[in-house]
Amino acid sequence: AIAFGSLGIALAIATRAMASKPRLGVYLGMARDVTCPGDHVTYEVILQEGKVSALECIPQLSFFSGGQPAWRAEGEWKLEDDEIIVTITLQDMRGPRKDDDVRICIQQDGTLLFRKTALKWTQPPPGKDPLQLQKAEIARQAAEAQAEQAVLRARREELEDQEAARKAQQAELERLREELKKQKEAQEEESRKVLEESEALRCATDLQKEELQRRRQELAALQADKEEFAKREEQQRLEMDAEQSRHRKELKLLASEREALLQQQALESKQCHEQQQVEAERFSVEQARLAAHAEAHEHELEHKRKELFELEEQRNAAAKMHDEEQQKLREHQKEQAEKYAAELEHLKVAASSQKEEIDNRKAELKGLVAEWEDGHQQRQAEERQRDEEQQAKTEQAEAERTRLAAEAAAQEV
Repeated sequence: AIAFGSLGIALAIATRAMASKPRLGVYLGMARDVTCPGDHVTYEVILQEGKVSALECIPQLSFFSGGQPAWRAEGEWKLEDDEIIVTITLQDMRGPRKDDDVRICIQQDGTLLFRKTALKWTQPPPGKDPLQLQKAEIARQAAEAQAEQAVLRARREELEDQEAARKAQQAELERLREELKKQKEAQEEESRKVLEESEALRCATDLQKEELQRRRQELAALQADKEEFAKREEQQRLEMDAEQSRHRKELKLLASEREALLQQQALESKQCHEQQQVEAERFSVEQARLAAHAEAHEHELEHKRKELFELEEQRNAAAKMHDEEQQKLREHQKEQAEKYAAELEHLKVAASSQKEEIDNRKAELKGLVAEWEDGHQQRQAEERQRDEEQQAKTEQAEAERTRLAAEAAAQEV
């Protein structure tokens, strides 16, 4: 196989060497539908001695019939690997510009590939003697045949050396097969061990998955406890708000009662003043009547004076009693106002204390949440450690969870 491969490589090299030397002459090829349907173009490449060349584009349709403009360019050509590079020296209105390098690929069958169009050799270069060109072509072909025969002779010797090497390689292959067989048996044994280790690792992974599921359930329980605690705290806050609203309503009712009491006192004072005026008017009428009948009713006047004195004492006593009642009423109202003010201050202090308690509970809840998040992150980091470290971390997480549950229970109490 190696010998035949080397022979194929040698033939390919020889064929490529033959194909890489282009034949001088005129190459023609047709490209169809170049710019639009119906725009058929004939490309012409002329290779001459002295590295002189010409490129020409000949459309089948005229420019006014929908074809593209014709152009012709001249230049110098050179070989580079399996390509002909034409450097433009004379440009046309269309086509390649001056100093442009136009690359033309040489195919193995001797044709040229220009703008994706295959160009075939049709005739010798224009202006040359066909007989001399034919002789030169025959000489070129003979030189190529001799070069090919030399390559074949060298390849034949190489094939003989390769045959000897092939036999040696055959023996080496037999030895390698034995070694490969032994290595295969060792690999099978190693594969069996790897499978056993993989099974053990899979069991350990299953255990880790179960442990992870258990921890997730515990975290879900902690989350539910936290939500329940938040609900209870919200309920307590609502109850406190309702209590404060009730106290505000009671204070408002007390204020309205105080206002009504003050209005009643003002009304009673007004009525007492009117009564005193009426009593004074009546007393004046009585004095005038007594003066008119003083002479006739001296004894009766004396008696009336005594009655008047008694009435005056009664009036003074009534006024004094009324004043005392007014003083008592004002003192009672002052005591009620002080009592209501003290109760209001007490309610304010209680509300402030409840607010501080709520803030403390919120701070404690935030601390619990932060501790839970820290524990969660720590447990996630610990899961990537080895099995021994994971067992220790699991016990630490269990202790942390127990502490958090105790704190949550204490908060609920």
